[in-house]
Amino acid sequence: MPRNTTASHRLPPGEHQVRVRFEGHLAADTVMAAFRTLRAEVSAAGGEAVGLLVDCSGMTGYERAAREAFVHENRELKRYISGVAVVTPNPVYRMVVGAMSLASTQRMRAFAEADEARAWLVSLAQKN
Repeated sequence: MPRNTTASHRLPPGEHQVRVRFEGHLAADTVMAAFRTLRAEVSAAGGEAVGLLVDCSGMTGYERAAREAFVHENRELKRYISGVAVVTPNPVYRMVVGAMSLASTQRMRAFAEADEARAWLVSLAQKN
């Protein structure tokens, strides 16, 4: 059963990061639900850009429509997301992340480890 969890995590003052976890086989409605929550987080941050950490380490597959929804939502929310760090041990998914970054024109990178992903998002926040 696909599911997602979304949680806000405060970083150093002025920096904000939202975490999303996808598990199982990812469906488009799960992606859309996560982005509804993200929109609320952006609103709570006063429109300040947030870093998005997407943990796909428990994901077993995805529907084409889920990938398309992820690209679409990232394109729509680009100005509110400083960067998207996707955590996955799957090398094929890491290549897909590169393609999604190009398609969405969003700053997006794949990482094997969550600590690397968080550090990258913090570095992006410090540049802005």
